[in-house]
Amino acid sequence: MDSTVIWNKVPDFITWHNFNISYQEFANGTNYIQQKLVALSLPNIPLIVSEWNAPSQIRDTRLATSYMLKAQIELSKTAISNNSIAAWQDFNPSTTEFHNDYGLLTYGTIHKPAYNSILLSEKLMERLVKLTGSAPYDGVSSVINDTLFVLVSNYCPPPFIEAFNYTLYQGQFNANQLDSAGYIDIVGNSVSHLDSIYKGLITIPNSNAMQIAINNSIGILPAL
Repeated sequence: MDSTVIWNKVPDFITWHNFNISYQEFANGTNYIQQKLVALSLPNIPLIVSEWNAPSQIRDTRLATSYMLKAQIELSKTAISNNSIAAWQDFNPSTTEFHNDYGLLTYGTIHKPAYNSILLSEKLMERLVKLTGSAPYDGVSSVINDTLFVLVSNYCPPPFIEAFNYTLYQGQFNANQLDSAGYIDIVGNSVSHLDSIYKGLITIPNSNAMQIAINNSIGILPAL
């Protein structure tokens, strides 16, 4: 975007890909771009996520199925004007099916659970009604021909991942900053210190913004 100012050429749209287990990434990416547009005195520009899906480690798993609904709900809360799932069918022509490829269908056209999740949510796109509740689940409700339909999904990443993402996105930090502060060890591939804090085995004060973000992340774990 900095180059658009130098070249005096306002882009028609901004597009990116997202293959992240953290559903917060949709809002985080959108907020970053919108803040950048304001800082550069650029007008509002259509935002498009041209490819998104669950990360390869969890595709073809139960978690991916619930993620598809969660991602749609989070996308709807942002200023993103259009999005597309990657991809319709697996790219790998292997005769061995279910190898964590991108597709909603396997190379042999087997419909994956994630496909059925998208299909069910598509059937609800009539008159949406507000769904509220305190239970830790995600749901979409719709009235179709005077009948109420509710699609419920329980997207529960591992507790550490959910707490870690909350620290990053709510606190506006990145992993390198947590590494520099000694809470994780990227080179050593260790998160044991931060995990112990989340579990209440180690207590830290609220002396700075990072510690506040970490301590605030502890409170979300009982809901998982």
